[in-house]
Amino acid sequence: MAVAMLFSLGVIAQEGTVQGTVRDGVDHSTLTGVSISFGKEYSATTNDSGRFSITLPAGDHTALIRFIGYADRTLPVEVTAGKTTTLTIAAAPSTPIA
Repeated sequence: MAVAMLFSLGVIAQEGTVQGTVRDGVDHSTLTGVSISFGKEYSATTNDSGRFSITLPAGDHTALIRFIGYADRTLPVEVTAGKTTTLTIAAAPSTPIA
C-alpha cells in the first residue's frame, strides 16, 4: 500500500495547472463557451466569467482556442509540475466572407 501511495504522489507531482480568461480582442468582454484544447486528450471550456482551468502533464503543450465567430488561435504553453500557469487570451473576431 505504501508503494501505491508513493506512486500516486509521483504522478500528481508531474502535473501542473493552466488557468486563464478568454476575452474578445476588440471590446475586451469575457467570452463564455470557448473551447481550449491541448491535443486530443485534454480540453476545457470557459465558464460564464470567461475563465477556465485544466490540469495537464508537465511539459510543453500547444493550446488551440476555438469559438464560433472568432479566428482559431494557437498558443505555446509550458506547464511546470506543481505550478499554475495563468493565461489571458484575446480572441480575434473572424473576418466575414463578403
